[in-house]
Amino acid sequence: MTMHVSAPSDNDSEPAEKRREPRSALAMMRAAKLICQTGEYLCLIRDVSAGGVKLRLFHEMPDETHVFMERADGEIHALIRVWVRDNTAGFRFVQPVDPEDFMNRAAGTAARSVRLRMPAPAVVHAHGRAMRGRLRDLAQGGAQIEIDACLPIGETVVLSVDRLGEQQGWIRWRRGQAHGIVFDVPRRLDQLAADALALQPLAAKADRSRGVA
Repeated sequence: MTMHVSAPSDNDSEPAEKRREPRSALAMMRAAKLICQTGEYLCLIRDVSAGGVKLRLFHEMPDETHVFMERADGEIHALIRVWVRDNTAGFRFVQPVDPEDFMNRAAGTAARSVRLRMPAPAVVHAHGRAMRGRLRDLAQGGAQIEIDACLPIGETVVLSVDRLGEQQGWIRWRRGQAHGIVFDVPRRLDQLAADALALQPLAAKADRSRGVA
């Protein structure tokens, strides 16, 4: 049994007692990642003020107060959780931000993909061979893997990761044992969120709380 993953709903109004600053809502929610002790999880930036930000996950929030949020452009913000309701939470910035600048930067990352670092055993199928390796990070459009081989750029491969199934793609770049794979069919945001949940300790913790072996 695993935690339920679904697209965030709009029924996430912030408790009235928590609204202490004017907040600017993004015209479209931008993807980012929440970096916790239990791993990295996909989230959506809902709105922002100078002192805080509201984030949605595709599943329940990790039970951690001090976390980091990394935007698609790589900028990292230290956060302290103030309130939580289902899959939505309000966080206070450790260092206040300029809301207008924050929103402009977030809007400018629309074409960039959030990459989640989550090492896991993997198998790469190519040339009729199955090569064992390790997944290093995963995004909607591709993945980085390490294998004890040197695959040519453009080579068609099938990536297999336990609990995630198989994904076909091709080698876009290579640096030593590290290879970048571009997927033929990009994963949806909710699929990527489910992948992160399946491979990291938060899912195992949820299973234990339900008495699942």
